[in-house]
Amino acid sequence: PKSFLALTTCASKLLSALFKAVPLEAVRLPLWVERPHLLQDALRPILEAVYAAPTGASACLVAQDLAQLWEALSQGGARQAVQSAGRTGLTTYQAKVQRATAGFALPLLSHALDQQRRFEGAEAAAKRGRGSATRAEEVAAWKEAVSVLQQGSTSLLNSLEGAEHLLQE
Repeated sequence: PKSFLALTTCASKLLSALFKAVPLEAVRLPLWVERPHLLQDALRPILEAVYAAPTGASACLVAQDLAQLWEALSQGGARQAVQSAGRTGLTTYQAKVQRATAGFALPLLSHALDQQRRFEGAEAAAKRGRGSATRAEEVAAWKEAVSVLQQGSTSLLNSLEGAEHLLQE
């Protein structure tokens, strides 16, 4: 489990750094926006790692990382944006990135639903678990991981509606 967590944590940190590097202002969009398939190819194995995790606790940690990455992608970057009424209509750079990446959500949601459909359930996953937790703790951890993924996918769903909340005053 340690090498599993180390690998998934490194992948998550790398993608997180990519989202944190979105500047406040710029002329050109980040290069990763021009190659959406590469970003999707990087996020898909992280989702698959959740369901292939050796323990429920590991799955939960990876699911939390992935939910944060999905949120950063749906917001156009990892910076916290202040929501406003957008009275002046000035669009932030992050909103431009968000609009450019809005189409990324559908393939990721499709993959998430497919993986969820293939998941054998918390009970079966707890049986194959190789951790030191009791069976009840293992089942609870797997259920928590699935719950985190479901909650995390709402940011992808919300991103399908656009970047209106990133307008500044």
